[in-house]
Amino acid sequence: MRKFRSTGCRESTVSGTTTNDAITGISWTWEALADAQRLALNTPEAQSGQSGNASAAPDGLGPQRLAFLRGDRSREAPQGGTVFRRRASRHGDILNSKLWHLASAPASGYTAKGYAAFKSSQSAREAMLYVGANDGMLHGFSALTGQEKVAYVPLGVYPRLTALTSVSYTHRHFVDGSPLTADLVVDGAWKTYLAGFLGAGGNGYFVLDVTDPAAFSASQASRLVVLDNTAG
Repeated sequence: MRKFRSTGCRESTVSGTTTNDAITGISWTWEALADAQRLALNTPEAQSGQSGNASAAPDGLGPQRLAFLRGDRSREAPQGGTVFRRRASRHGDILNSKLWHLASAPASGYTAKGYAAFKSSQSAREAMLYVGANDGMLHGFSALTGQEKVAYVPLGVYPRLTALTSVSYTHRHFVDGSPLTADLVVDGAWKTYLAGFLGAGGNGYFVLDVTDPAAFSASQASRLVVLDNTAG
């Protein structure tokens, strides 16, 4: 599926490191990350640590690891510069997560006040496909073009993200659960929310506001994330 990915993909994550921290969606860039998130990416997994718990000393390569996770292949072995593992694809494997199709127009038959107007206002929105992958992200693709529109990195996967760059990497689960969506009233307004799960990759869930795919952008990341309790 990664062959459809565009350079305009809007990767997002959330500030903080635990569920008790204030939840704010942010663009997945080095400058926007919290200190603890930067430390996690700066700290490689020890070569002998296959459990995901053993770590080496920080090496300051966090920005390069983040670029790798965002799709940069310039430092993959055996190319020059910092050497990370060679990937068959930028997109991680999808094992247990089932693809969720969100139709262009809200399709629920609710008769509650305001829903008819909501359906009308969203009738032309872009249909989307959502799926979790073992590259640490929930991905959203245009159902029409296959272009990736959004990717979200849950809090709970941060302690293990650097393993994905290791030349000694062995497969692990990250965002392995199946997402789903529903229409609901939030503060008096109808919204379409997505619930995502780590599945075999961990506990907890996260909720994203996917009402309007046209609003998926780095500048609007704070509007995307509703909650994330995957960090325990």
